[in-house]
Amino acid sequence: MTMDRAALYLHIPFCVRKCAYCDFVSYAGQEDRMRPYADALLRELAGWSREYPGLEVPTIYIGGGTPSLLPDGCVARILKGTRGFFRVVPDAEITLEANPGTLSARKLDEYATAGVNRLSVGLQASRDELLRAVGRAHTVRDFTEAASLARDAGFWNLNVDVMYGLPGQTVSDHLDAVEMAAGAGAQHVSAYALTLEAGTPLADAVRAGETVLPDEDAVWEMADAGAARLERLGLARYEISNYARPGFHSRHNMTYWRNGPYIGAGAAAHSCISMGDGAERLENTPDIDDYIGRCMEGASPAAARIKISKQESMFETMMLGLRTTEGVDIEAFSERYGVSADNIYQEQLAQLLEQEMICIQKGRIKPTALGLDFHSRVALQFVEKSA
Repeated sequence: MTMDRAALYLHIPFCVRKCAYCDFVSYAGQEDRMRPYADALLRELAGWSREYPGLEVPTIYIGGGTPSLLPDGCVARILKGTRGFFRVVPDAEITLEANPGTLSARKLDEYATAGVNRLSVGLQASRDELLRAVGRAHTVRDFTEAASLARDAGFWNLNVDVMYGLPGQTVSDHLDAVEMAAGAGAQHVSAYALTLEAGTPLADAVRAGETVLPDEDAVWEMADAGAARLERLGLARYEISNYARPGFHSRHNMTYWRNGPYIGAGAAAHSCISMGDGAERLENTPDIDDYIGRCMEGASPAAARIKISKQESMFETMMLGLRTTEGVDIEAFSERYGVSADNIYQEQLAQLLEQEMICIQKGRIKPTALGLDFHSRVALQFVEKSA
């Protein structure tokens, strides 16, 4: 396998407490495991650097969990090690996720000095009652204080996460959250609909009738109103759930949406390794102790490996690319796979054009606003061809 460039994701699975809707691999507390985990993470990265010497890294995303819970010095140490293992480009986008209430001026100074140049902070909702309803561990005031600290520390590239469809939430509430995010200086906003995941406390409460969610019409109204407000505030939609001011789209996430290669390090992290016109996916063990043990013994933490065929990879490139307003570059697709997208998917594209779900402009297959809103229908058009 050859790969000379890849995005890097570092998973930090620690949090203050699990949100009621969260099914990510994350663990509350575990303070005694944080430093050993950082040691293991660096061991895993060393292994990747031996497998791909001289690998160029254009973006680093430190996600979780709540990376800002790590003890003082851990983030700086991890990033210093990363630069020792890989060729991190001089203008690399380096993002760190942080929850309100876990930031301080001291931590932000550490992050800035270590090279973090983009923060992603979770606001989610505009009222404390809404935050409590989904088990968030912060208040609205915590968010405003965190945003102020970030600005004071020189972090102007700020993403803010907001959610809609929460128990008791109204359209007005969601618009207030959008305004709050923009008012805090967000250059990028991720606006997600609440998704009920089986086995989470919130899903159990809804099933038992203890919690009631807004109906489908109300959720659509929130989505439409929020999108319109973000556009008016100067944040243009460039992906189904993501909005940015000019020049501030997430370079790291664009790697995923372009179906590019990435390395994921940490417990439960996923990697996608380029293999020409196909790929290999790796998934690390989700158990923290197992992860630490494997890495410190010099063994791979990967618990699963899956080969992605050319047909599957072509489908993923179409499906992911049509999540974004830039769409799929027809020439780049042909260079990568040796076939033309508008040839191999001629029937599917014709149907989507007729349904006004896509358009073809300047050598790109792009989703319309309707195609973004109903992306699942767009993706289904390509499923049969990928089998």
